[in-house]
Amino acid sequence: MRFLVVLSFVLNAVFCSFGQHHLSLLAGRNRLDYLGGFQYSFHQKQHVYIGGVELGITRTFGQRRMNPRISVGYGFDCISAEKWLLGPSFQFASSGVVISKQPQTIVYSNEYLAGYFFEFGDRLKLAHQMVFGAMTEGFKNQFNQEKELFWSSGYYASLGIKYRL
Repeated sequence: MRFLVVLSFVLNAVFCSFGQHHLSLLAGRNRLDYLGGFQYSFHQKQHVYIGGVELGITRTFGQRRMNPRISVGYGFDCISAEKWLLGPSFQFASSGVVISKQPQTIVYSNEYLAGYFFEFGDRLKLAHQMVFGAMTEGFKNQFNQEKELFWSSGYYASLGIKYRL
């Protein structure tokens, strides 16, 4: 299911040749880790389609456990002026990390978030996003094939530099 959601955003961005393409370098924070990564966004009239890849800094470098985070999102430009945009933002993100190798235990999380985004600038922009919502954390143990799932609240805040291609 997640693959179909990601694929629909990618195909929509690729086949829509009109609009503006942006590439972002950002730093963020969610409930589990500090994050750094890249984000691609496609602005079509007032609609903003977003896809991003980030790495959890604390887990990846501090604990030496690879912690990637993949996200897709949608924003709508409600209020805009010559050099700034403000609007609601919706985001789905998924991440996972291997905690132990014998037996292999994987901790994964899915985030379902809503909030706002803000951009300021012309070709080079300062971008900020703040979203809140629900988060599922799951544990999968390969030893006895047990899966556990917990719901909790989640958030994501990011600050970055966005460049219009």
